[in-house]
Amino acid sequence: MDDDELSQLVETLVASDNPGKKLRALVEQLADEQSEFVDRSRSPESTERLREVHALYATPNSFKVGDLVVWKPGLKNRSLPAYGVPAVVIEVIDPPILDTEKSTGSTYYREPITLRLGVLDRDQELLIFHFDGNRFTHQEA
Repeated sequence: MDDDELSQLVETLVASDNPGKKLRALVEQLADEQSEFVDRSRSPESTERLREVHALYATPNSFKVGDLVVWKPGLKNRSLPAYGVPAVVIEVIDPPILDTEKSTGSTYYREPITLRLGVLDRDQELLIFHFDGNRFTHQEA
């Protein structure tokens, strides 16, 4: 849940005649959604999808400065760039840098950082971020 969604939830609870009842209903809804997610995750379709995204992740690419790249399907783990939106390779990092995230529960824990990519923000200004290059592929012409 991002900050905007959390703020909206707090506003909803504050505006409610019975915030306790509303909060309980929301918690029950989240528990139901989690249970449904776990059930779907055990399905043969999810198992096959897991194999597909692993194969995509394991497929190597060779990038050079100036290449335009996009996320591989199912491998986006950051908010930018959006799927289908190109980023430009600013630097190829070799050997990789391991992300220094301290929490082993984080998806970024020891992630191999192999690319510095440039993306445009809403004001068309260049932002530069670090990424795991295994999650990207060349943009098709």
